[in-house]
Amino acid sequence: DLETDTLGVTTWKMRLQQEIIPIISETQVASWVQGQKIASAQQTLKNELNLQKTPKIEIAPSWWKWLPIAPFRIEVIVE
Repeated sequence: DLETDTLGVTTWKMRLQQEIIPIISETQVASWVQGQKIASAQQTLKNELNLQKTPKIEIAPSWWKWLPIAPFRIEVIVE
């Protein structure tokens, strides 16, 4: 809907939408969680990255309780 006022200025309404995806450093994420238990690592990531959902963390073997101490042993996948 274009509208022109008495001075000849034309205005219109526009609606824009954009998906914003943050840039996340895999190295930084790994350093935040290295050596932590899963629940602690999830809370750290949730706080540091201001996440709405709890991040998914998988450890192999499944009975192991801690993330690796060496950050290069941690694979970070951003979805």
